[in-house]
Amino acid sequence: MLPIIAGVIGVGVLTYLYNEAKSDYSNAVDDYYNEVDRQEEEIKERAKKAKKRYELDILYKLKKSKIEISNSIYSQIQSAKRDLKEININLKKLKDDLDVLFFKKRIAVTREKKIIIQEQINSVIEVRQESFKLRDETKEHISKLYAELKEVNREIAEIKESIKRVENS
Repeated sequence: MLPIIAGVIGVGVLTYLYNEAKSDYSNAVDDYYNEVDRQEEEIKERAKKAKKRYELDILYKLKKSKIEISNSIYSQIQSAKRDLKEININLKKLKDDLDVLFFKKRIAVTREKKIIIQEQINSVIEVRQESFKLRDETKEHISKLYAELKEVNREIAEIKESIKRVENS
């Protein structure tokens, strides 16, 4: 009977050891898959952060570029305004020159002198007409530059909003 008891005890011990080994193996497999899942999540998080940094980098570079464009347009507007001011000063001067020439023509004694003065008047009138055209073109140019500036500033505002969205994501 002893051999039977020893056999039963042996089978019990073997069953116990088998179950323990199976449990340890199962725990090891679970730990392995948990570690794989953790590493996968870590990789996804790193990829998400890298993508965010990349998007922000592009947005900041785009914003900087648009600001440079905006500053350039603003400088062009200021330059065109100075030109417009100069044109207006010249138009005033030409008007004054015309007044003087008309006065000289009225007081001129000889017909030849009046013809010479009239030629000068015609020249001044021609230059003045060209100056009016240039003034109108300059005003139109300034208006277009303001429209461009407004558009670029709108784009900058959109980029700023995109930056906020990416930063908060």
